[in-house]
Amino acid sequence: MNGRYVLVALARPRAPWLDRVVQLANSGAIAAEVHKCVGLVDLLAQVGPGRRVSAVLLDGGAHGVDRDLIHRLRASSIAVLVIADPHASHDWTLLGADAVVERDFAPHEMLESLLRCAHPVRQADFVDFATPATTAPGPSPWDGALVAVIGPGGTGVSTVAIAAAQGLGRTSRAAEHSTALTDLRRCAEQGMLHDTDPTSPGLLELIDLCRLGNPDPDAVRAQFSGITNRGYDLLPGLRRSRLWTQLRPASSQQALNAMMRTYDHVVADLDGDVEGESDNGSIDVEDRHQLTRLALHQATVVLVVGHSSMKGMHSVARLIREVVEFGVSPSALQPVFNHAAAGSRARAGYAAALAELTTGLGLAASPVFLPTRDIDDRLRALVPFPNAIVAPVHGAIETHLRLADRTGASERAASSSGTPDRVERGFLGRWKTAS
Repeated sequence: MNGRYVLVALARPRAPWLDRVVQLANSGAIAAEVHKCVGLVDLLAQVGPGRRVSAVLLDGGAHGVDRDLIHRLRASSIAVLVIADPHASHDWTLLGADAVVERDFAPHEMLESLLRCAHPVRQADFVDFATPATTAPGPSPWDGALVAVIGPGGTGVSTVAIAAAQGLGRTSRAAEHSTALTDLRRCAEQGMLHDTDPTSPGLLELIDLCRLGNPDPDAVRAQFSGITNRGYDLLPGLRRSRLWTQLRPASSQQALNAMMRTYDHVVADLDGDVEGESDNGSIDVEDRHQLTRLALHQATVVLVVGHSSMKGMHSVARLIREVVEFGVSPSALQPVFNHAAAGSRARAGYAAALAELTTGLGLAASPVFLPTRDIDDRLRALVPFPNAIVAPVHGAIETHLRLADRTGASERAASSSGTPDRVERGFLGRWKTAS
């Protein structure tokens, strides 16, 4: 073997397994050099830009070892080996670890794990970690549909989200717990609008469950509050807007996936801002908007809510352009104008103005117009919204979902019709045949 393994280890104080790794390296049983860390900050510094690291050894019982740390290390092309903690029952492989080694490992077990997962560092090697891989979340293993509701502040986004959840929930009552409403805004207000107990579980609790495991549907539902009169379950959002700093992308993504595996429909109430690091160079801004960005990546339908005034029309058009530039397909977008004036002539004028402001974006759906209704009393009493608000929103969502189903069916048919896959550089590709 040319070169040697460069290992960075994070362990609890006086961990016997770390002493054994050092002994194996010093004796030559494993061609490796071992660097000990005194904490997470030291670990991240040792695997930072320009460092050459084969693998990181993580103590399964150490503070801060979770899904997000593993995800961050693997995004930098570093193998992650977890030393199992007998007092913890986490499935580290499901959390992303390349290998799990028992605490009382034999020398050949550690060597076999390194040979299988890590690469030795040679003198001529130089691994550039300055730009770790940051790809958009890929398809997740869920069957449900995500309906994202987004818009400028003060336009009734949360109200439209409730109407969307009520419409989906009341038309699919054959299966209980089939629709969920989740509040992903930094200044979350769905809990207040539903008069939920401030001490009840919510978004942070679900994300915390996903840090060290994959919760089953019953555990996911336990974080929601049942809104029986309207036919959906509610996941309250952050209790304080500043708590966004406690969110981590991998755990947040897993929480979203867990919701989709549990519910047929998930309606997400989002902030009207998708700005990220590629826009202004600030990773903090991207972290601040991570919930909105994660939801938009996986949304089947995106309702863009606004007012039909001159300023409101401009804000909706600007947000549509930002969402399309972010990567959402224009075919998934559905403009919704709240408190719209009555009359077909006025509404035709609004639609024409929006089409002019979004020229070139490929926006296909006609706007949905919602009449002005006093719903404060209905919110206080937790009774269903009037059909004049629910039906237009639900009808537009169902149209998009049917279109998405037809598109998916067409793609599946094309993939099984004997046509070849696209050949990417470095791969031979293969022919698909109908079974």
